[in-house]
Amino acid sequence: VGAVHIKSVGKNLFDKNRASKGFQLNPDNGSQQLFNRPAFCSDFIRVNSNEQYYISGLLSKGYSFVAYYDKDKRFIRRDTATPRSRMLISDLQDNEKYIRITVYDIADAPATWEDINNILNNLQVEKGSVATAYESYIESSAYVIAKDEEGNILELRSLPNGTKDEVRVSENKLIKRIG
Repeated sequence: VGAVHIKSVGKNLFDKNRASKGFQLNPDNGSQQLFNRPAFCSDFIRVNSNEQYYISGLLSKGYSFVAYYDKDKRFIRRDTATPRSRMLISDLQDNEKYIRITVYDIADAPATWEDINNILNNLQVEKGSVATAYESYIESSAYVIAKDEEGNILELRSLPNGTKDEVRVSENKLIKRIG
């Protein structure tokens, strides 16, 4: 059917509401694990290998690192962020499609729950090579349905060879491909 779901995210790619407080990422395999001290780990954040990303707001509290994952969310590697409060990611490999961020309390880099909350409220992941003013995470969703002049929902078709019908919303046009 000629329908599509569109999701748009603002400048800040880090959603603090999807962060897991009281959990950390395992530094050896990137898995999420319960941690009975101040800690959090982010949800998966989608990244593109041909772009740079700037992480700001980490503060200099706790131990932190960025974990890198492939398209199937399998752990690849990690990069230590401590003791930096900012970090530029500019060396993404072609197979790295997601990142996750973790911060947790250890003896060499103590952090309190107040520190963790401050980081959660100030952390920003954005495209580009410089930090800009903080903005909260914003997400918008839209569901677009293609209809003909009579208001009937259009059915889009695709062939085994990859040929597909197309809806050009900006031109208000349906393109039926048959070859």
